Amino acid sequence: MVLEVLDGNARANVKRVDGYTKTGVRRTSRHDVHGCMKQWALFFKQVCDRNVSLEDFDKLAQRQRDRYPLAGTRIAHAFLNPKTGLFRMDSRYLFRLLTAGQISIPDILAALLFDSKLRTADHDAATEPNATERKVNVMELDYRVLGELQHHIERGYEPRTAWDKGRAVVVLTKWLNAAISFNATEAITYNPAYVNAYNAEGAIKFPKAFRAHVDHLLWPYMRDLLGSFLLTLLEHRWYGSSVVEMLSPTVRAQFIESMSAFISLVPQISERLANGLEFVQKQEASADVPLFGTDKDSGMDRLRLETILDLPLVDSTHSRVGLYVYINALQAGRPLTEDSTILTHLQTRYKGDMQSLTIDLMVASFDVLANAVARREWRDYLFSLKSFVVNKVPHLISMLASSFFLPLTPEFCIEEALKFVDPNVFPSLASSFNNMLGSDSVVGDVRQEFLLACALHGLILEESIPRIYGEVPMSGLPTSGRYFKDNLVAQCQNNTQRLEELVGEIENMDGNAAAIVGAVTEVIRNLCITKDTMSLKSICSSLSRRPLALDVTLQYATPISILQPICQLLNEWKYEEDQGEHQPVYEDFAGILLLLLAMFHRYDLSKADLGINNDQSFVSQLFNTGLQTKSKDDLSEDDNKRLSNWIRGLYETQGITEEVMSTCQPQDFYLLVSTLFDQSVLACSQDKIKLDTIKTGLEMLLEPWFIPSLCIALTWLANEVARPGTNKAILVQILHKLMRPSSLSGDAQGMHAAILSMVAGLLEKPLRDLQAREPSRYDIEPLLEDLKAHAHYKRNGSSSLTELHQWTHTPNGGFRQSIRNTFQSLLSWGSHLPMIVPPPNYTHRQILSAVKIIGSTSTLRVLVEEVKQQTEQDNGPLALDIATEIICAPTPDDPPEAAVDPTLILPTTTHTRPPSSSKTSLRDRLKLLLEDAPKKLASDPGTAATVVRLHRRVEAIMAEAAQAQALPPDLGAQEIIQAVELTEAVDSVTADAAAVEAAAAAIVPDQSLDLNVAAGLDMDAAAAAGVAMDLDLGAAGTDLGSQSVDDMLQGSGLGSADDDIFGGLEMDPDNNFNFDDLGM
Repeated sequence: MVLEVLDGNARANVKRVDGYTKTGVRRTSRHDVHGCMKQWALFFKQVCDRNVSLEDFDKLAQRQRDRYPLAGTRIAHAFLNPKTGLFRMDSRYLFRLLTAGQISIPDILAALLFDSKLRTADHDAATEPNATERKVNVMELDYRVLGELQHHIERGYEPRTAWDKGRAVVVLTKWLNAAISFNATEAITYNPAYVNAYNAEGAIKFPKAFRAHVDHLLWPYMRDLLGSFLLTLLEHRWYGSSVVEMLSPTVRAQFIESMSAFISLVPQISERLANGLEFVQKQEASADVPLFGTDKDSGMDRLRLETILDLPLVDSTHSRVGLYVYINALQAGRPLTEDSTILTHLQTRYKGDMQSLTIDLMVASFDVLANAVARREWRDYLFSLKSFVVNKVPHLISMLASSFFLPLTPEFCIEEALKFVDPNVFPSLASSFNNMLGSDSVVGDVRQEFLLACALHGLILEESIPRIYGEVPMSGLPTSGRYFKDNLVAQCQNNTQRLEELVGEIENMDGNAAAIVGAVTEVIRNLCITKDTMSLKSICSSLSRRPLALDVTLQYATPISILQPICQLLNEWKYEEDQGEHQPVYEDFAGILLLLLAMFHRYDLSKADLGINNDQSFVSQLFNTGLQTKSKDDLSEDDNKRLSNWIRGLYETQGITEEVMSTCQPQDFYLLVSTLFDQSVLACSQDKIKLDTIKTGLEMLLEPWFIPSLCIALTWLANEVARPGTNKAILVQILHKLMRPSSLSGDAQGMHAAILSMVAGLLEKPLRDLQAREPSRYDIEPLLEDLKAHAHYKRNGSSSLTELHQWTHTPNGGFRQSIRNTFQSLLSWGSHLPMIVPPPNYTHRQILSAVKIIGSTSTLRVLVEEVKQQTEQDNGPLALDIATEIICAPTPDDPPEAAVDPTLILPTTTHTRPPSSSKTSLRDRLKLLLEDAPKKLASDPGTAATVVRLHRRVEAIMAEAAQAQALPPDLGAQEIIQAVELTEAVDSVTADAAAVEAAAAAIVPDQSLDLNVAAGLDMDAAAAAGVAMDLDLGAAGTDLGSQSVDDMLQGSGLGSADDDIFGGLEMDPDNNFNFDDLGM
């Protein structure tokens, strides 16, 4: 029908044809609205139940509207109302109405926002702090509907009138305000303890906590989608000057203000949003009423800096060279490749482009391995990289594949990726036999093993391997098949032999490493809980002797997840009251402690990495003061007695007796080792004890139940050799006895070799310095020769002397110039992709060393300058991506996540980054540079622009990484959506409300807040358009801009948020609704 609408200045009458109500159809009175709403809901229910074809639905919907005329927003609300649950049944009917023109995009947006969790939190916090809780849509529905609307716009849909274009802007402004308020509120009200309810049992017992955690997981994806939707609107062809011009200055100001605030929530696309904001500002500049008034200096520099600066619209997030840098950084030191770390980063970079993500992950992983081969890295490092390619990458792809949609398949991605893997670098075994040079013995035939691992995970068929590989593989799948963690855990119960077999299989290149590591880690935690020290000793002792297995283990588990329960067990270790022999107790303690020492020394772990925060605990004292010697006066009376017993047992009697061990707990013994050696060397130098007696007595410490003390002793001896004024002759003789014993038992041999590996780096330098000072000594070279076999044990990201010399002596700038050269080589390589080009010489150890030597500020300035120069040469997007990955790459200094015991309500401990004034990350320095950027805008705009762009990109990546702390290791976007579906299923469970409330209160404290959050912007839509912008919500026409979403529906007779419009609606086909009347 034709609506008579008077413009805001009453200067003219304007007739508007309502495109969403059939011409000539009467308006429904407010008295009839509720009845019509119910009839529409029943109509949709019948349509969904009968699976009506879309062609029949078009006819039926028109007849239904003739009989029960409703505004478009009300029709959309009837379908989207959470009490009907219709959208989950079949969403195609709602969008069929959109395509047919019976409802519009602003209709759907307004109806969706009315029951949205975002709008409810915003509205209730601002206007109804004591409002009773009402049913709202789960966030997944918002996510799905917005996604569908975005696809409709991308496929060419556009509003039929300019009025609806303006309405879309106004409603979208309210969405942005709701999102801003929800983001602030959620950050305060979310309780980390909600994660404990994130399981099937928690969904039933603690539905509120479960739902809160699911919303917490889904919110980043929802936030990004809303930003993407806004971006789609701004960049679409129908959004132009006509839309901007029809909005009043007030509405434009509110839209710009909301979009400016929202940009900070989605920094990964903020640059493109800034383009849209700049367009709106340019349109405003030609308007009659200036947006910012007459004060041109009121923060405009800051505004331009934050919102206008932008690179060309070139997608820089899919750069393979950036991913190459990131994967290299993950393994520069100890492996930092936990599933959550990698998957979160990949999802942040690729934003749903699963094909590019999967292909680039495989190609970049092969590139990193090829680079390591070309650099002639040491064998342990090559082995770890190979295991990552063969075991880790198929494991990741198998998780990513759950989010694939046809026609995309894992096999297609794998086949495409291997086209970019150089067969000359990774030849087949058959080619190697025909090649005199052959392939690296450590790397081997990686392509074949990778494909077999993919087949094991079901990503490809085994029959497809010859076609992809180019020849028939010379081996097949493992005879034991694919392992699953839970099955392995069950096999290991009361079966120590099977447990040790699994430890031996961690190093296999067959694709089963993830399941084995998961099982071994869980078994270790279980054994610590049950205090089965004999079985635990076996697995810990076996792992400590296998450094390669440790590297593979840390590709799937964090140090804290393995070592925290071990540390707790060692700290609380006590003799039983009826303890029989004490030697087995020392032996169990030694085997468990050895794993802790091995990981601590190999990866240079901190106390935070171990999960300990009590400075008085045994483990904390061992690493803090274990090398400090004490005089007799500083020792307690009990320690004096224990030390005397040990000295007599070693040097005066026939050995360490049960009496000595029974009066000294294992913890007390290890804390006395340094003092014991200090007193022994002192007594020998004063001729109170002969050197031969010392050597014979200390030989007893080489038994398996004492041998971890050798790690402390050799470290103390290394420090004494380096200290001036000590008796080097005695020290070297003791070193010979401990490092080169005449005989060792079978178990002790492997443990002894492991300990020499731990301390080799500590011993080498003082011995070489002593050899240089006393070249005539003949007893040092044999020790140095023994240490050569244990070189390169450390995996802490440190660079070799050769590398440091090369970087610091780079011509024309030293270390800074070496970084420039590396950056430019990465950029040059990236510009030639996707051709098969050998990767550039790169190791992230160069960046780690630069931060330590020239400082994080100088390192960052080099990166910023390079990005600035490359931007001027039209290489900005790629340069920005490379610099971003360098800055965002995790380092061993990053704080570990808290280990959570699934049996407890709250995390067992909390951890924060230990204070360190000397270590400032590149990201921290970038924040400091950003603070100075506005000052540089006039003098050096290029640098200021680069800092802003780089900071935006970095914060986008890191914001997503922060969400990984709440994500289970194998959770992806698809799993999050499935979790939300489980939430909706919970809604159908009949439960005692009081019991649920009590249970929810038990899991988390009351989080009620008195927040003064703005409910949203009050927009004057009538002034915006020059006429009243009717939303078809009432007889007189409702002003969307000046009303809340409650008002949109309540003012039209639909009711407020708390009205139970559908409360009496029974979804019964015979309930006042005859479907057959419509022609079915």
